[in-house]
Amino acid sequence: MKERRRLIKINLIAREARKKKRVSQLYVKNLPLILGLVIGIAVALGMDYVYITKVNSLKAEVSAKKRELKELSPYVKKLKEVEAKLNRLKKIKSIIEKITTESHIPLKVVQAVESSIPYEVWLYRMKLDGKRLNIKGYSLNDEKIADFIERLERNSLVARVGISYIKKVKVNNFPVKEFNAEVIIR
Repeated sequence: MKERRRLIKINLIAREARKKKRVSQLYVKNLPLILGLVIGIAVALGMDYVYITKVNSLKAEVSAKKRELKELSPYVKKLKEVEAKLNRLKKIKSIIEKITTESHIPLKVVQAVESSIPYEVWLYRMKLDGKRLNIKGYSLNDEKIADFIERLERNSLVARVGISYIKKVKVNNFPVKEFNAEVIIR
């Protein structure tokens, strides 16, 4: 019969070798964790580098803008002065335009009144206050005053005419009718 050989396993590896084997097995088990940490640290360092680079470029840009602002500050002051002068000139222009526009009104009013006066009507006072004209005068009779009022009302510059009063008076011992007319200008 054949003899069977039995193998007996004898552990000849010393204790230190067994420890090394256990440590290497520990490394193998924890390799994904260690690789993850290494990759995480590498990514963090890379992002830190990117952010530091970006911060430095932004600081350089800020300092360049500050230099540019410092160089342009005299021009900004001059620009503000010019804008202030321009605003003053615009105000002056609007005042001049208003005066020019309104200065024609008294002349037109005088022309309208002058073209409406009948022969036997005399005016001794005209006062223009905005769009209101007060006229005082004399006439020989009421018909001429009415004719004067009708002529004024037909003028395109006049909006409305009203008589405040008509009364008998003497001028140089001559009997006349004194009247006061209120005219509203358009």
